[in-house]
Amino acid sequence: MICFTFAPISTVTYKLYGISNNIFPQVYLVIYSIFSIPLSFLLSECSLRTNVVCSSLLQFMGCLLRYIYWENLTVVMFGQFLSSIGQIIFVNAPPEVSLVWFPEKERIISTSVSIISNVLGTAIIYLYVPLVVINEKDIQVLLSHICLASFIGCVMVTLCFENKPPPTIGSSVLSNAESTFDMEFLPNFCMLEEDQNFDTCYLCMGSPAEGTSENKITKCLKELRRFLVDLKDEIENILTKEEIIKIIIIFCYSECLISSFSADMSIVLREKMISKNYFSLAGSLFICNTILGSALVCLNANSAHFKLLILMCICMIMSVCVLLYLTGHPILIILTLSLIGFWSGPLQPICVEMASIRIYPINSNLCTSLLQVISFSVSAIFISFFSYISTYVTTPLVVFFLSVLMLLIGLKLKPISEVDS
Repeated sequence: MICFTFAPISTVTYKLYGISNNIFPQVYLVIYSIFSIPLSFLLSECSLRTNVVCSSLLQFMGCLLRYIYWENLTVVMFGQFLSSIGQIIFVNAPPEVSLVWFPEKERIISTSVSIISNVLGTAIIYLYVPLVVINEKDIQVLLSHICLASFIGCVMVTLCFENKPPPTIGSSVLSNAESTFDMEFLPNFCMLEEDQNFDTCYLCMGSPAEGTSENKITKCLKELRRFLVDLKDEIENILTKEEIIKIIIIFCYSECLISSFSADMSIVLREKMISKNYFSLAGSLFICNTILGSALVCLNANSAHFKLLILMCICMIMSVCVLLYLTGHPILIILTLSLIGFWSGPLQPICVEMASIRIYPINSNLCTSLLQVISFSVSAIFISFFSYISTYVTTPLVVFFLSVLMLLIGLKLKPISEVDS
């Protein structure tokens, strides 16, 4: 909701701020690309609850700034920046949550629902915003509603989000993830390190208290340095694997399609001379189908079938592009467009799970973060390219030939064996 707030009201946004509505989602994509990997330190060293609470608080603060100073583009952009920082951890956390909270057979559907549900807010935006915003002054009302939703989410996370998984989860799963999520709290301190002698290093979060010393601070800094060195080595290990490169390319393909159509659905609809009255319907239907496709295709999916599912999704997108090129009726065009979302959605969770298996025992959170960083960087560029190229070539042709390239890459993927999984 925060990222694509202004997507359905491009004309009103331009009148008020003098910039394209595409700029706002691009801010999120760029911020994610810059801060995602550094912030993975927090997710690996602090508890999941701590990260999620801080993330929801940052999102609320960003929304509050956008609402209070809604006419000031600079402050609105700063609010967008804060909210984007907060969203990073929410986007990176799903594979780790699936690992800790769910048994092996349920992880793929858990990851798919949590990743793709992130775009549910976009569907709500496409349906709700046109009903609220008629002129520039209505933007303040819209931002107040989003701020309220963010506040409710922040309160719910703070009060209800558990720090550890339920005891029903198998002990083997817990022992695997315990080191990632355990973080004990003392007044004004957070635990960062526990060595073999059980000496615990605490980083002071408030006023000085008994037990802190220069030696403890030094240990914390050493821990940070060790993390950065390990991070560099792990990223190099990930990017030297040929299979991971193929997965990253396919993941970027899916992200580019979803982001481009979500950011500005009007590009395709204007090509087909569709009335503006259908823009919000087309956008929300596209997003809903993205979620639906992810849930249905990934339901009880076996890791051995990941390659087959990827090839099936790409082939179906190619077929939809042909149908979209030949279709002229407004309703059929909108329904056909939504099918691109239906088959693009499953590619992301499948790629995330496939990559996590391929890079084991490297942290799956780092793998997800790297996938998102690269894909969001590419998407930020692709959104502008998508708008530019549409003036020369019809969108179905662009997506079709891009899908052909992805199909060739997908055919070279190695299936996941039982040993790998």
